[in-house]
Amino acid sequence: MPRPRPQPHPHPQLGGPAAAPAPAPAAAPAAAPAAAAIDDLNDLDVAPAWFQQYVQQQQQHNAQQLDAQHQQVLQSLQGLRDDLLPFRVAAARAHNRMAPHGAALMGVPSTAANAPNLGAGQVPNGFPRTESGLHRLTGVQVDPLLASYGLDTGGSVPVRRNRLAQHVGVALRLM
Repeated sequence: MPRPRPQPHPHPQLGGPAAAPAPAPAAAPAAAPAAAAIDDLNDLDVAPAWFQQYVQQQQQHNAQQLDAQHQQVLQSLQGLRDDLLPFRVAAARAHNRMAPHGAALMGVPSTAANAPNLGAGQVPNGFPRTESGLHRLTGVQVDPLLASYGLDTGGSVPVRRNRLAQHVGVALRLM
């Protein structure tokens, strides 16, 4: 005896006949003008003048802000350098005081108050490399160094050398 065929279930998701598709919603009446405006903008080869002007103003404003921030960073950095200068001077003098004979000296940076011809924080040109080099400086060599540190350039050459040695932390020599 043949088996009867199962009947489809009346619900469409359970195997029943498919329901008629719902009609598509009608397009909103405002969508057509908006789409037309977008199409018009897409057809432009060049942005409108007002938009170009706006972009240019924004770029100028952004550039000015970046310049101002850059200046603030530079000022902060200079402030840090100024704050650290006394510590750099003290560290160089301490190094020179403890350096073994013949060891390299650490250049002592000048300070703004005592170096009118040299930038603050710079080691003067001609700074001797070693203690013995310092004590061999001639009068022509020692005077610009003393002036760079704002020290007196009077006296004999050995007195001037010792004045420089004391300023940079090197042990004094008896004359």
